[in-house]
Amino acid sequence: MSADAYFLPYQARYIQDRARFKAAEKSRRIGWTYGQSYEDTRDAARKRGPLDVWFSSADESAAKEYIRYVAQWARIFNIAATDLGEIALESDKDVKALAVEFATGKRITALTSNPKAFRSKGGKLVLDEFAFHPDQDAMWKAARPIITWGFPVRVISTYNGKGNRYYRLISDIKKELAHAGRSRWSLHSVTIEQAVAEGLADRIVMTAVLPRVDKGLSVRGVADLTEELEAEVSAASDLADVALLHRLKRCVVERLDGSSAFERVRLLSLSEDERQTWIDEERATAGDEETWQQEYMCIPVDEATAWLTWELIISAEHAEAGLPGEYAGGPCFVGVDIGRRRDLYVIWVLEKIGDIYWTREVVALQKARFSLQAAELARVFATYDVRRCCMDQGGMGEKPVEDAKDAHGAYRVEGVIFSNTVKIDLATRGKQRFEDKRVRTPVDKAIRASHHAVRKLTTTAGNVRFDAERSEVGHADEFWAHMLALHATDDQVQPAAGASVDQSADTYRTNRGSARRRAAMLAGRL
Repeated sequence: MSADAYFLPYQARYIQDRARFKAAEKSRRIGWTYGQSYEDTRDAARKRGPLDVWFSSADESAAKEYIRYVAQWARIFNIAATDLGEIALESDKDVKALAVEFATGKRITALTSNPKAFRSKGGKLVLDEFAFHPDQDAMWKAARPIITWGFPVRVISTYNGKGNRYYRLISDIKKELAHAGRSRWSLHSVTIEQAVAEGLADRIVMTAVLPRVDKGLSVRGVADLTEELEAEVSAASDLADVALLHRLKRCVVERLDGSSAFERVRLLSLSEDERQTWIDEERATAGDEETWQQEYMCIPVDEATAWLTWELIISAEHAEAGLPGEYAGGPCFVGVDIGRRRDLYVIWVLEKIGDIYWTREVVALQKARFSLQAAELARVFATYDVRRCCMDQGGMGEKPVEDAKDAHGAYRVEGVIFSNTVKIDLATRGKQRFEDKRVRTPVDKAIRASHHAVRKLTTTAGNVRFDAERSEVGHADEFWAHMLALHATDDQVQPAAGASVDQSADTYRTNRGSARRRAAMLAGRL
C-alpha cells in the first residue's frame, strides 16, 4: 500500500515510524485518526504477519468514524475486506463492537471504552483519545496484556488536564528523553501551528474549494460562476473569506485550461499570511485561552492550581512590550534568574512609564558560559538606566551576584535566595501587579507558557509552596526573572546586604505592610 498523496508530512512521519511503542500528543482535528486507520488497515491486510487490531475510542461516534476510514482504505487499495457492522464479542455478548474482516483472516475491531471488552484478546492495541476515557487506569490494566506477545501499541490523545494516566505517560516519556536521550516509546507531538505549517489549512481550503467548483461548473457556465464569485468577494468582509473566494475564481479558470490535479493543488496553496489568518480565526473562535492551549497547542491545563490564569497572563500582553527599540529612557528594573545546564539564564528588563512597568527586553540563554552571561548583564546595564537589579543568589548564583555587585555597584544589585517564604512573597506581589493592570509583557508563546507553568500547591502539612515542572526549555525561568524584576521596583523592600545593612544579614525582607493582603490572597479570599 502506498498513500503518499493522501497524507501531510506529520501524518506520514507517524505512519512510517515502525516502533512497537508509539504515543502521540496532538491538536484536535488534524487528521490523526485518519492516518491511524491507514496504518491499521495496512497491518491487518499485509501478506506477511498480518495483525488483529483492537481499537478503542472514548465514544461510539469516534469508533464509527474510524471504521468508515478503514472501509475507505480497503476500497481505495482494492483490498478484499468485509464490513461486519456491529457484532457481539464472543467473550461477552453484552459488549458490542464494530468490525471489518480482511481476506487475511484478521479483523479490525473498534470498541468504546469498556475495559472488560479487552479481556482475553491479543493483537495490536490502539487507544484513541485516551485522556478522555472515563477510567484510564482500569482500561490500561485490562488492555495492556493484549500486546504481551510482542504486538505493537499506539496511545493517542489531546490533553484533558493533568490528573490522568495519559498525562503521566507522556510526562514519563519526556523525562526519559530529557535525562537519557532515549525511551522505549516513540513520541510524536503536533500542535495546530505545526500542522498548518505542514499544509493542514491548505488541505482544508482545497477540500472546500474543489467540490464547489465542480458543482458550480456543472450547472452554469464559467462566466456566470465567475461573476457570482466576484459579487461574493465584494460582499465579504473577512480576509480569510476573501482569500478563499479568490482561490475559487482562479480554480474555475484553471479548470477550463485542463490543468492537472497537481497544478490545482499548487494554485490553492496558502501564503504564510493566509495561514496565520487561518490560525488567528481558529484561536478567536476557540472560546477561551485554556481551550486553545489544551485542545490545539498540546499544553495540558490545570487552572485549579495555576497561579496566573491564561486570562490574566494574556490581559497583560502588548505588541510593543519586549522591544528594546521602544525604550523611552525611563528608569529600569532588572530581574535575573540564573541557570546554566538544565535551566535558562534569563534577564528581564522593566521600564517604568507612569505607573506601568513595561517589559523592554527579555534575554534567555541556554547552556551559556558564565562569561557570556556576565557580558549580557553588562550590556543591559550599559543600555538602560538600571536603578535596581535583583538576582537569584541560590545554588550557582553566589559568584554571579558577587561579580555583578563588583561590576555595577552593591547599591544597585541585590541577591535573593529562593526560600519557600521568598517565593511566596515574590509570586504574590507579582500577581498583584498583574491584577492591578500595571505590567505589560511580550506576546510570546514561551513567556506565556512559563508564566502559566507556576503552580500554587499545598503540602500534606498544610504549607503553601510554588513550583513548576521542569521541561526541556527550563523551569519557569522567565516567570521568576519577571518576578525578581517586579521585586526590584518595590521601594519598600529592605536594601540588599552589602548596601546599608550588615553583610551577614538576610538579603531579602518581606514587606510587612502588605502581609495581611498576601495572606488573604493565598487563602483564596482575594
